[in-house]
Amino acid sequence: MLKKVLLILGVAIASLGVTGCGSTSDDYRDDMNDLYLVDSDGFSISDVHYSCVDDENNYQGSWVTRDDGRFSFFDGEVCTFDFYNFEGTLYEPIFMIDTYGYGADDIYYVCEGGDYGYTDRYGGFDYLADDSCTFYF
Repeated sequence: MLKKVLLILGVAIASLGVTGCGSTSDDYRDDMNDLYLVDSDGFSISDVHYSCVDDENNYQGSWVTRDDGRFSFFDGEVCTFDFYNFEGTLYEPIFMIDTYGYGADDIYYVCEGGDYGYTDRYGGFDYLADDSCTFYF
């Protein structure tokens, strides 16, 4: 009987530890810096998966951009965005803008497809279809 109780207690403690890793909660990132992903017409791009690590390469979690295209990060974080199912900049450009609609320029990025550099003055960047890009905030 004692073994069953200890086993159940152990499973409960282990499950609490697992659920504490990698938040998808919106409120976890509410007190951080915000930018928005938009297309060339200014429409928000939602449901883009991204994950971040801190400046010591410690995993911070993974999320998706919100309905308004918003994503959050701490200064010094490195965040990777998965642009799966996007056609690439020739057909579907993506821009990072701030709360006021200005381009988030001079953010260094590297994409799996080989594109890299800094976001331009409009917050634009080059990527390939189905690319994943890492941004250094």
